[in-house]
Amino acid sequence: SSKQQQGGQAEVRWPLPDGWLQGLEAATLARLPALQPWLLLQLLRAFAARGHALGPRWLAALLLVLQPWGGRLSGGQLRALAADLGAVVAAHSAGGGAVASGGALLPAGCLRALADQAAARAACSGPAGNGGGGGSGGALAAATGVGRDEAQALLEAAAALSALSQ
Repeated sequence: SSKQQQGGQAEVRWPLPDGWLQGLEAATLARLPALQPWLLLQLLRAFAARGHALGPRWLAALLLVLQPWGGRLSGGQLRALAADLGAVVAAHSAGGGAVASGGALLPAGCLRALADQAAARAACSGPAGNGGGGGSGGALAAATGVGRDEAQALLEAAAALSALSQ
């Protein structure tokens, strides 16, 4: 059953027992390489929606597994990835969490690689994301399937992922 939190916060439909998210994180860590990219993104979204501060090993594994798929993920998927990673970073900050080893929470190299892939795909749409125009830019956009809206989403994703890597 649902319960309404005090202070007008969002409704929690399914309260989880203490330690449940930590257990799920531990159980999924070794299995991340076997999961399809869309499932990885949904799993991250679920953790982020619950405000769970995922550990650096899980996040590094996630980004390493997603890196080869970066060229196939849509601009919307990459934007959502950046937003969910930002939520996880915020959960760490809100909980006073610090990375035990003193290193970064998110591996900057993986984030930069995903950002570079998104920016390169956006560039395939031609000048200034003009996928529908004539000339070689329009032909390139038609060949790559990157239109104006997708190019904009890819550029936004590239910027968000780059910002997280700093």
